[in-house]
Amino acid sequence: FNYGFIPQTWEDPDLKDSLGNGGDNDPLDVMEIGSTRLEMGSVTPCRVLGHLELIDEGEMDNKIVCISLSDKDANSIHTMEDLERVKPGTVDKLKDWLTRYKTSDGKPE
Repeated sequence: FNYGFIPQTWEDPDLKDSLGNGGDNDPLDVMEIGSTRLEMGSVTPCRVLGHLELIDEGEMDNKIVCISLSDKDANSIHTMEDLERVKPGTVDKLKDWLTRYKTSDGKPE
């Protein structure tokens, strides 16, 4: 998958979820689940499929899950349910990666 962010967005630290966690003060992160590596820094038209809401060090850190409109599976994937039907196990793989990707910096899972 490809990992990036949506320019000109921001997770407001003053906007709290039901548990009192505010946004992480960063742009919204995006996980594009297509089959092609996208060019770093590219702006890619995508379809939003859903999101994963994480708490990272006491802050909300939403991950928007999308697929590039030019991906070979884009016509078959419109929702998170479609994603699991067409690419079984993808959501679990994303969650696993999100659980582990900061551990190289010494942060806990």
